[in-house]
Amino acid sequence: MYSQINQKAPFGWLVFATYIIFLILLPSGSIYGINVKIIAFVLLVLVAALLIAQERYAAAHFSFAAAVITVLGAWTVFSLINTFYSPYAFMEAKDVLTTLAGCWFIRFFASRECDRKKFIRLCLYGVAFGCVIKVLILMYALTSGVAVSAIIQHISAAFGVTLMTIEFGDLGGRLQFGSDNLLPICLFVMIGLRKQLSIRALPGVVMVALFVFSSLYTFSRFIWLSSLLAVAMGMLMGRRDKIVYGYIAILGAVTAYFFPLLSTVIAFRFSTSLAGSSDIERDQQIPALKELFWRSPLFGNGLGSYALQLKRSGDVPYAYEVQVLAILAQVGLIGSGLLLFLLVNYYRKAFCLGPKPSGVQIAIFFLLLDILGAGFFNPSLLSSMSAVGYGLLFVLAITDFKSEDANGFSRRPETPFTKPAHPAELASA
Repeated sequence: MYSQINQKAPFGWLVFATYIIFLILLPSGSIYGINVKIIAFVLLVLVAALLIAQERYAAAHFSFAAAVITVLGAWTVFSLINTFYSPYAFMEAKDVLTTLAGCWFIRFFASRECDRKKFIRLCLYGVAFGCVIKVLILMYALTSGVAVSAIIQHISAAFGVTLMTIEFGDLGGRLQFGSDNLLPICLFVMIGLRKQLSIRALPGVVMVALFVFSSLYTFSRFIWLSSLLAVAMGMLMGRRDKIVYGYIAILGAVTAYFFPLLSTVIAFRFSTSLAGSSDIERDQQIPALKELFWRSPLFGNGLGSYALQLKRSGDVPYAYEVQVLAILAQVGLIGSGLLLFLLVNYYRKAFCLGPKPSGVQIAIFFLLLDILGAGFFNPSLLSSMSAVGYGLLFVLAITDFKSEDANGFSRRPETPFTKPAHPAELASA
């Protein structure tokens, strides 16, 4: 029955795809005060619950979900006891819940091999569309004379969120969206796995160009380095694809032609005046968060807690750039251990632990370390958007890009360390 879930309930997959697109394209959940993400989230929960109820593994699903919600609820209650942090306890609990639920939605609805590839393409096209929006914003700014920061302010007001931006003068301005954290993964997939996803060469070249452009204008050193790593691994994986040599030639020609412009942008980003200020901010956060952690190292100070002497912002004071330390300070060693357990449990059947793991899985593992490492530089580990990154890596790791059977199930070779991945088995974990 599980293998036929999307054939019997296409509406469920449509709701799931809509929710994923909302996560990728919308800077926040609200559009002029209407939280469309929450509406889609609640609808998706109801649809998924109805589908799970028809499963023979329904009891395992509901029991595991109940256990996670109970633990999260207990931590939230513990956080509410401290009235100083209580206004932010529900906000952080919502971040944790939507992250975990989003990961599970992806694992559930991308069960069959064909659904996994459909989900991968959905993410690629969604991120590419976001890149097109950036191009249009930049073109409008350059032709109309309106500053990029002014356009971003209007967008921020419409979505009730504050987006980062920096003016470059004649070069435009910084354009960074939440979905930009997916750019390195998308670059790797489009360069290394394009043919396996049945994406034609011309759309592939256009999408890679959009991803590179978008990565450059994020003005984020971490995304730049992550994108370079992804491009290198993608070229190694796709070395048999002749178009990879075209990428190298085009990249070399564009770099040579725009070298003065690129060198100016890169030098500006790494300048002491700009890079130094953000580094100083992180250096200030580390001792403050360490002090907060040692106040309650086992169970933490509660969800939404923050260092009183150093608020991250007025709206979300607990969202520090050094998020790994912030999480440790909030939930302590025990809570962080539980989150680590959920992470390992999520990926344990995705990666082949045999003596000869595939090149794709090795690359995916490094990309996973990369997005986890982002927690030392940006507050990107716990959010509904981050769930798309975790889920996309899970789907990429579990997908068999070489063969599939008539029912769309992966035909992975069985080893003493792993058994063939079957959708029902994956969902019940």
